[in-house]
Amino acid sequence: MVETKSTTITVRLPVERITDWHTFHAICAETFGFPDFSYVSPVIPDRSLWMHDRSDVAYKVGITGLFGQYIVEPAQRLVVTLAGRYDRLALDATQGTSPKVEQTYEAFSPKVGATVRLLETDGQTAGTTLNAFAAYSQAFLPPRRPSALQAADTELNLKPEDIENYEAGLKGTVLGGRLAFEASFFHMTENGVVINRFVNNRFIPSNAGEQRYKGFETGATWTPKQNVTAYANGAFYRNRYGDFVIQDAIGDTTLSGNRLVLSPDYIVNWGLSVEPVPSVNLLFDVKHVSSTFGNISNTAKIDGYTLFDVAATWQRGPLRITLSGRNLLSQEYYFDAGSETADPGPPRQMLLSTTIRFRK
Repeated sequence: MVETKSTTITVRLPVERITDWHTFHAICAETFGFPDFSYVSPVIPDRSLWMHDRSDVAYKVGITGLFGQYIVEPAQRLVVTLAGRYDRLALDATQGTSPKVEQTYEAFSPKVGATVRLLETDGQTAGTTLNAFAAYSQAFLPPRRPSALQAADTELNLKPEDIENYEAGLKGTVLGGRLAFEASFFHMTENGVVINRFVNNRFIPSNAGEQRYKGFETGATWTPKQNVTAYANGAFYRNRYGDFVIQDAIGDTTLSGNRLVLSPDYIVNWGLSVEPVPSVNLLFDVKHVSSTFGNISNTAKIDGYTLFDVAATWQRGPLRITLSGRNLLSQEYYFDAGSETADPGPPRQMLLSTTIRFRK
């Protein structure tokens, strides 16, 4: 017989209704094809010559959710969490004078987790702890945005994308609590991504794509003195396309095994926080980001970069003044890129901010 130490039941009934309307315009492909258009001294042609309304799209989305959670401690060192969420999304869209298109997506997403206190000491070794945790969860994503809903979608019988996630790790403290550390591993799969497939002699959207997310995250914080804290954390990812082949009239585009867009292989942060006097705090932070790709074919590579940030804060009573510098070395880097364009990251930025807190 197992004695139940504690039981907690949480039920939330969030019901939300969101309504929005949008109008879209299309720019004619011949905008830059006027024979008398000068690129040296450009003059924008009359709006009526190059812009017209393609169609007015009015759409609505209604979101209803039901969440329940059950927490139980069946043993002294074990805590188990059982949870589930039901979501219902009701979409409708009207394009111009076309009939209204309605679609409803619903799913139940379970979640289960457990935490085990492996080590917990008292006395002279107080502050030494070690916990292990594991969790499994599911989620879903609608296959269409409300604004992209079309009449043809109702015939395709598209299903929501299924997301399945596993996670496990350790968290603990040693040296009387002065050193805290954590490490975790996760594996997430997204199935049913909508891509084009050749079915019955025609190309139609179908739930045939797969994306895989895998990674290891770790970090540590060390406080050798009350006024000094050093930290370091890193995340190492392997996010790839799984079985992912896009078919169209030109030919197949195989993305299986490619890296996901703008997904780095690692991100590492480390830094130091110092309080030389009680009213002053100095912060130093360094961030390393690996290279990424800006397109699905992995031909537009974005180089990795390192950023160095600093901040100094002075506080006296309700007044706080902070001087911070981001990208202090003015490192040139790009945070986004495609086949033809690239977006540079901001250069050195200095910011002076003041905060006053009013307390009752």
